[in-house]
Amino acid sequence: MSTWTTLRNVLLALLALPFLLLWSFVAWVLTIPAWIAAVVTFGTVLGLSLGASVYDPLIAISAALLLLFLLRKYTLGQGAVVAAAIAVIVYRRTTETTSTSLLGACSFCSASCLTPSLPHADTQTVLACVLLVWTWLCAARVWIPARLETLTQIENDLYKSKLVTPYSMDIVAGLGTVHVPYCGDATDDARLPPMTLVLVHGYGAGNGFWAHSLQQMAKHFDVYAVEWNGIGRSDRPAPPKTYDEAEVFFVASLETWRHALGLDRFVLCGHSMGGIYVTNYAIQHPQHVEHLILASPAGVGLPPPPPTTFDIGRAIFSTILKLGITPMALVRFTGPLGPHLVQWIVLKRISWVPESNVLRTGEMDLDTACAYIYHNWALPRSGEAALFTHLGPGASTPRPLMELLLPGQVHWPVTFIYGGDGDWMDPAKGKDVV
Repeated sequence: MSTWTTLRNVLLALLALPFLLLWSFVAWVLTIPAWIAAVVTFGTVLGLSLGASVYDPLIAISAALLLLFLLRKYTLGQGAVVAAAIAVIVYRRTTETTSTSLLGACSFCSASCLTPSLPHADTQTVLACVLLVWTWLCAARVWIPARLETLTQIENDLYKSKLVTPYSMDIVAGLGTVHVPYCGDATDDARLPPMTLVLVHGYGAGNGFWAHSLQQMAKHFDVYAVEWNGIGRSDRPAPPKTYDEAEVFFVASLETWRHALGLDRFVLCGHSMGGIYVTNYAIQHPQHVEHLILASPAGVGLPPPPPTTFDIGRAIFSTILKLGITPMALVRFTGPLGPHLVQWIVLKRISWVPESNVLRTGEMDLDTACAYIYHNWALPRSGEAALFTHLGPGASTPRPLMELLLPGQVHWPVTFIYGGDGDWMDPAKGKDVV
């Protein structure tokens, strides 16, 4: 890289810094929990009301805040409440000012009979209006327009477009769950009752990513797809910080889910990073696993050796891990631009995948896929922390699967599945384990 190019990049970074700081400040202000914004708004207006001895704005603010939370599912209704409250506050202040002017013009009135006209009253009016709008924007989550309800609806639409037999969506033990009952040939007595297949997705995905495969799988299995703890429709508790915490966060939650459903033995399939978790689950709970299937699993081989020369790609990845930055964090940071960033990421991603990919063939609508990914990624941070606890350079993991899948520890058949054209994961590592 030339000196001129380096100087240019440094200059551009310096020019962008004030904008990024301002953007970060706006993002922080508009993503404060609505209840905190409401407390700040009420407390500020209360203090100014006491100072100005004018209580109309306080009454209007109190009623508006109550209605905002009662109408929290109706953004237009909230907007109407805010507009009405502002109109009342401004009208009352205008009326007070007019009354004061008229009384002041009357020579028979003394100063003691005038309506108080203090600077506090004007400040009270302005701040009451501004803070009420701020509370509404926080409650309506306009900066990050991601909604669990929308994610659920999009996921349901994906299944409706591809499944011709009954299915159910639920939250079981805090984990997003889809169940597609066995729909194979009922005369095949040799397969009845059918085996149960449990599907666990990879990083950045969710149950909706299985939509195009569920119908075919249900012809052979009673199928359950379950989402990681802290991903998709699952609950989103505080994220784990260490590998051991993540083991409990992901693996123990899967066992709680199994127990809640009353499943005994099943075929367990994990894709990509999901392969890491299902392997650890199978090692810890071998009595419940009939067969372990690893589809393009991450974390199979040993981590690559440290580079002998400076590797900018590895340095960037290491810096990202230290800063706690995930693709989901970037989407949330971009605020209202998040949906456009997701679409750009998806377009870049599908340009690298085989022609047979459902997004390239048109079997899955691109806009629907992008909307599903956006609402999945932009919801509160939780399970995405797996990027820091379980993933390293070269899709490695601190405890490689090749060190777990040993003869003395494997009590069930193991099947590795890789894509035939351009799989991101190295099939040779799976062969080494076998």
